[in-house]
Amino acid sequence: MSDKVSGIHGMFPPEGIHTFRLGLYKTLLNTVYNLIGPKNQKKSDKELIDKLHLATVVGMKRQSELDIPHPVVRNGVMDGTGIGVNKRRGNVLVLMIAMKTSGGRKLFEKHCKRNKVSMMKIIKTTVLLLACNKWCHSNVPRSEVDLSDPASTQLKRMILKNFP
Repeated sequence: MSDKVSGIHGMFPPEGIHTFRLGLYKTLLNTVYNLIGPKNQKKSDKELIDKLHLATVVGMKRQSELDIPHPVVRNGVMDGTGIGVNKRRGNVLVLMIAMKTSGGRKLFEKHCKRNKVSMMKIIKTTVLLLACNKWCHSNVPRSEVDLSDPASTQLKRMILKNFP
């Protein structure tokens, strides 16, 4: 029922992982949003994030890489209504890129310091989550899957610690 390369993992489609990731991306975006301020507080900073997100998306359209998840810019980065996992993953990627810009770093660092959260840990956890998603949807040999437990455990710990 399984082959020697993929093992039993090659028999199962990644849809369960797809649904799981949708929840993680939604939680991640909500956590970052609530770092700035709950609900309608700090509206001006949240609008700056949406503008930074839009500017980053426009800049990304100039590159030729086809394998990057495409974000949605309809209602701002934090509005997740009517967005599937791939578009939400694109928004998460763009948000991480925006956090690394000089304007994004300045904006996010003040809110992270106020909440006693490490911005770099948020970025590292998110990058690892995006990489894990890419890895789960690729053709991975069984031997690599068997060796992935430590990295998977580390990702779970980082998510629980950095995205309560």
